[in-house]
Amino acid sequence: MAVSFSLRTLAGIIAASALAIALAGCSSEESSQTPAEQDNVSQTQAAEQSSAGRSAAETTEAQPSSEFMQVAIGEAYQGIEAGDGGPFGSVIVKDGEIVGQGHNRVLANNDPTCHGEMEAIRDACQNLGTYDLAGCELYTTAEPCPMCLGAVLWSNMDVVYYGCTREDSAEIGFRDDAFYRQLNGEEETVGLQEFDRDTCRQLFDDYAAGNAQRY
Repeated sequence: MAVSFSLRTLAGIIAASALAIALAGCSSEESSQTPAEQDNVSQTQAAEQSSAGRSAAETTEAQPSSEFMQVAIGEAYQGIEAGDGGPFGSVIVKDGEIVGQGHNRVLANNDPTCHGEMEAIRDACQNLGTYDLAGCELYTTAEPCPMCLGAVLWSNMDVVYYGCTREDSAEIGFRDDAFYRQLNGEEETVGLQEFDRDTCRQLFDDYAAGNAQRY
């Protein structure tokens, strides 16, 4: 028993010594860094923290504002009260400021293209003196129909914030969802076929030969 106890005691002393040596080695590695190396590590950590802070700030800045959606809703109510069209209002925002707004005027203008988004895009382009709305955000009371989504894409806006969905619009009698089904190849609302392509290609070739500005 005494021998067994001595062996266990010796094994414990050896293990403790090994742990102490390992810890001393780690401490030695850390202390072996020069002041310049330690400063570089500190600067790297500070840069990573700063970058994380900027990313968090950018995420916060990108959040939509209910204030702008309320303006879009107000536009929609104005249109409803005037009998101009459906409950669709839109505003366009750039750098935190409204640069364009409008509501549905299909009935008022007898024009099926006068959706709220289209009216706001026209207003913003006129106010800014450009067809390029890059850097702008669209707030609209309903998910854009295919026509309005196409206009948003052509205008180069950054993001669209919409309230009601296309299904919500269908529930009150509007056909946006049906048009999306056509684009998805699920049904045919209107016939679409290629015709006289060669003649029209000549038109395209003549245009391409010039120096007209592309957009």
